[in-house]
Amino acid sequence: MQNLWRESFEWDHLPAWRKVLIVLLFALFFVVGYPSFGKKIDIYTTAPSKPVLETRQVVPIHVNGYLRYVTEKEAEDYRYWYAMTPTFLGAIILGLFSSVMTYRPGKKEQRAS
Repeated sequence: MQNLWRESFEWDHLPAWRKVLIVLLFALFFVVGYPSFGKKIDIYTTAPSKPVLETRQVVPIHVNGYLRYVTEKEAEDYRYWYAMTPTFLGAIILGLFSSVMTYRPGKKEQRAS
């Protein structure tokens, strides 16, 4: 791999703390991204396409191009995750990118390469 300064390095050259950070950020990417995806799929498959007054599913939201009706609490929760997930995932991706790309091998690793 090459870093931002076009210096080559291997995964084995990375310090242990950086490897742990990369693995944790990668796992966090899926942990944060799944609730938003899961909510979309859940609403798309279970919410009615017409308002149902008995269950208070009267708040319209668009999911995967279709109109579905959910309760006020479900709509609020969906809107929060829909708004915040890109911010969280963007920060995680930035952290992953900077963890890998800003590594500069020491003089010892540069001679070994």
